[in-house]
Amino acid sequence: MKPRMVTMIIDIEYDDMDVYLYDGNEYERVDKMKYLKEEEKKIIEEIISNDKKNVKIRKENIKGVEMMIKPESKLSIIFNNIKKEVEKKGEIERTIIFIPNGTSQGNERRIENSTKLGRLNNVQIIRKYHIIERILSEEYNIETPILIIENTEITYGNIKKEKDKIKIRIINTIRTNNIIEENKEINRITTEEKEEKGIIINNKIKQENKINTKRWRYKEINEEPYIKTIIEMIKKEEEYSEYSVEREMIINIKRILYNNKINKGIIGKRRIGYNEIMITSKYFNDIKDFINLEIGIKRFRGNIERFHFNPIPLNEYSRKFFPNIETFHIYNKKDKIFNDGRIFTYVIWYPVSYLTYLKEKGTGNIYKNIEYTQKDINLFGNTIPSEVKSLGDQCFYTCKSLKSINIPSSVNKIGNNCFYECTSLTSINIPSTISKIGNYCFDGCSSLTSINIPSSIKEIGYKCFYGCSSLKSIDIKNIQYTSEDKIFVGDKKMVSIDIGNLMKINKNKIERMDVNKFLIPTTVSDIKSQCFSECSTLRSINLPSSIIEIGNYCFCGCSSLTSINIPSSISKIGYECFDRCLSLKELTIQNIKFISKERIFMNEPVLFSIKIPESIKKINGGIIKCEDINDFRIPTMITKLDDNCFSECWSLTSINIPTSITKLGNECFYRCKSLTSVTIPTTISELRDNCFDECKELMSINIPSTIEEIGNYCFYGCSSLKSINIPSSITSFGNSCFYKSGCEKSLREITRIPKNCFE
Repeated sequence: MKPRMVTMIIDIEYDDMDVYLYDGNEYERVDKMKYLKEEEKKIIEEIISNDKKNVKIRKENIKGVEMMIKPESKLSIIFNNIKKEVEKKGEIERTIIFIPNGTSQGNERRIENSTKLGRLNNVQIIRKYHIIERILSEEYNIETPILIIENTEITYGNIKKEKDKIKIRIINTIRTNNIIEENKEINRITTEEKEEKGIIINNKIKQENKINTKRWRYKEINEEPYIKTIIEMIKKEEEYSEYSVEREMIINIKRILYNNKINKGIIGKRRIGYNEIMITSKYFNDIKDFINLEIGIKRFRGNIERFHFNPIPLNEYSRKFFPNIETFHIYNKKDKIFNDGRIFTYVIWYPVSYLTYLKEKGTGNIYKNIEYTQKDINLFGNTIPSEVKSLGDQCFYTCKSLKSINIPSSVNKIGNNCFYECTSLTSINIPSTISKIGNYCFDGCSSLTSINIPSSIKEIGYKCFYGCSSLKSIDIKNIQYTSEDKIFVGDKKMVSIDIGNLMKINKNKIERMDVNKFLIPTTVSDIKSQCFSECSTLRSINLPSSIIEIGNYCFCGCSSLTSINIPSSISKIGYECFDRCLSLKELTIQNIKFISKERIFMNEPVLFSIKIPESIKKINGGIIKCEDINDFRIPTMITKLDDNCFSECWSLTSINIPTSITKLGNECFYRCKSLTSVTIPTTISELRDNCFDECKELMSINIPSTIEEIGNYCFYGCSSLKSINIPSSITSFGNSCFYKSGCEKSLREITRIPKNCFE
């Protein structure tokens, strides 16, 4: 059985510490009395304290032997004891240690050394005020005073908002021994500070002590938001302050270098060199990763200059960092292409037709994803060339003369409707290189009698074999269950195949079972679109906590389904998931954010919603209490609004999108027919397909200069839209994005907006 992987969170005070475990779903506190004795609390105070005289060698009894030992060595024993206790509950994947704000750099190094001696792996040490930065989201004036009250410490500093992120600058930290001293220091600072708009943060997560102040604002942070914020940091892995993901990566590389260096003569390990770092950095996400590597590790400066190709898409800014590029990789069709005389070869990764490949073949460019299309078939016939990597959507669409076909082993994907209504097709060879078969792929292949699906197939599209009236036998691996109507297939991504006229599976007669007895394996993380659709006998189903995503129309038409539990692990639910579930009376949903008349909003950091089924009477055991959607304030923990998030919220009139949001999904505000105004923050770079489609009352919108792309049908049918700005940052306009909008006439005068935007 695979061990439970956990992140260990150690929260250190001057005379105490707390340990929490997080397994990806929920957190728990570990009983500190199992590993921390009263005598050992003094060790913590000695090593954390800034008072150098406290850091002293002391006599300790280690397994019956009197030894002189440094506090940091004793702390390493404490850490090792914690590790042993935690490992009873799961395997430690990483450790995050939070230390008091007043901890000196020397003592921070001692703690880091103690973690190494205590055999803690993948350790990140963070000062506690960074958690406060993440919790706070308000607007602050420049240098607004702030007091952070911990259990034994007061941190005094300034707070301000900088590039949409809260930043705290520490001026001083003060140790306090009791409440009297604490209140005395608070009164002194608030009195001396002339600013009357300061803020006091009470971060005593183990106890509450209400602070009385008339001049400064007061905010209390207890254990729940404190730990939840830490967990959100783990989930998102966003860069913040000096402890970004890139910084953690650099620290880990430094540790590898250190370990290789000290072990070189003992176990013969080879130090990481330029080639190894270059290979690793090929998998970086963006230019920030490369810059942080250059800054963080001195001996690897110049890594970028060693690249003779671009490992990431480039723009005008990032191009300057790669001066020696000779081969230019184009990853997406919209990538910026540079013709600056220094590039000799282009490598194209996005799909191009076989015809395009033949036309460009003489240029010396390299094409990695050649797609065979319907146009290619008309020109070159039904024999698939060996250079082809995928069969495009509708490739052999209604090719009624096609009787058989051999797919070469170079092909790895078959597109949607690829062999739709190939009524003469009797046999087909699917090679083991294929990993995906698209929706309706063999729909209407009425002469197809049998088919073998290799184990390499990871995803089978919706109604792939619909209308295959002669299909009697199918050979397929990874079958999870066979119900009265469907075959459920897949280890991680589970799909279903309609049984139809099938008589044999894997050469054996089909044994149909009650779908209500199907227990979804915990290996499954994704239930694909329409997987259980039209299972009319399905009354109840248990979704395991391994499930992360449920596809579109997944339970559509399950007319006997009465209740369902949606676990907190689920981060995405597809469109119309419970449509026509006429008997569905009760939903159990974790992490609900808001319930409006039309939708239930849930989850973080990606906010998604589901349309409330008409038959629903209870949610989480209680009667539904619907609120006005205009009262919904999007929490600042949310970073993305998912596809269809506010779709068809007909009573929504205005919305303020917070600066924590970086992405808006497709059809995010589709058909919000009462929406008149919306504020788009500068953190968003793209307005995706159908984002404001048919928002007929939307009158004006300010598009920030950070927007680079407007998707297809984005403002389609916004008939009241009279005022809109088009910043120069926008380089891509989608089809029909302004069609039937109120500002269509004035926008046509802007020459850089293509004609297809108005068609």
